[in-house]
Amino acid sequence: MAKLYHNLNQINRDKVDFRELKQKFININYSNISINGEIQLKLINQSVKQSGRCNAIVFDSSGSIMVSTEKNYIIKVWKFQNGKIKLITNLQGHTRHIQCLVYSKKQNSFISGAGDKTIRCWQQVDQFNWISSQAYQQHKDYVRCIILNQNEDLLFSGSTDRSIKVWKINLNKNKLKYLYSLYKHDDIVNALNLNQSETQLVSCAYNKYQIIIWENGEYNKFEFKYIIKQSIQDYGFKVQFIKDNQFIWLTGGQEIDKLFVFELIDGIFQENQDKTIQLLKNNSTIDEYRFPILYNKEMNLIVVRHKTYIYIIRQTNYEKLKIVDFLNCYTDDIYGMITNNAKYLVYWDKKNQAYSTYELLNKQKL
Repeated sequence: MAKLYHNLNQINRDKVDFRELKQKFININYSNISINGEIQLKLINQSVKQSGRCNAIVFDSSGSIMVSTEKNYIIKVWKFQNGKIKLITNLQGHTRHIQCLVYSKKQNSFISGAGDKTIRCWQQVDQFNWISSQAYQQHKDYVRCIILNQNEDLLFSGSTDRSIKVWKINLNKNKLKYLYSLYKHDDIVNALNLNQSETQLVSCAYNKYQIIIWENGEYNKFEFKYIIKQSIQDYGFKVQFIKDNQFIWLTGGQEIDKLFVFELIDGIFQENQDKTIQLLKNNSTIDEYRFPILYNKEMNLIVVRHKTYIYIIRQTNYEKLKIVDFLNCYTDDIYGMITNNAKYLVYWDKKNQAYSTYELLNKQKL
């Protein structure tokens, strides 16, 4: 088995088509993974180099503008067309590492959070120029994750300071207004996500047993509801609703490589162990909180980066999750995003020090 795995690595390095050998490896080890599935990844472009680390990538609603980061505080705006990127401009405003980005689906604006403890709104003026808002600071440490609600009038931010902040946002005026804070985590807040009806917010933190449900309660204000009971002692960096009554969560430590499904039963989210997915084992590294779980409801598509792998996952007619393809990037520094139409996946990785664009080929429907 060690020899077979070595051969897989060598074939990939030589850039030879290795799907047949890869399938043999999968069949032996992971019967729930099938690369002859509904979606396959096709490399389109890997020519744009960037030596400085990229922490986050986002796209506008049309998929024609891509925004990424470089090194400590540079934001790069790109033209994206047919899987190829061309630099438009560089933006500066933050004074420390930019940790997260979110792009509006309604207009040409995006928001950034950084290690300088601040959040900035960025509004497009013309093809080459963007203006930054003031730096908004309520967090006492790194801003690690940010999400918008569907109306794009609320912003949620999670931080190393263990808090979640809720903001009123006006993208037309390029302004934020702090509303209130949520306190219950006892460690770094790594990920946030709203369910489709936006009645519940889920968050996870660095410490074990730290998945929390917050509920939209009186006066349209989110309040602590409960801490989720888990069967394993591990911390996680990523969480994502895929239905109003269902979310997925990833382990983050060295020893366990699994994706867990939690479902609403008798009014409480509980772990459904029958739907747990065993990921490819790798006990030499931990996971990374950046590159969040990506979900496209219309295409029934979930993209999960875990350690050195990027997985393409779909939900079957039996409501179980199925891995249909994956990439091994041979590094744990990987940060990416899919376009809103789920046609392209773009990521930067430390091994290649370049942006890789893959087309997601939809072979058949489930």
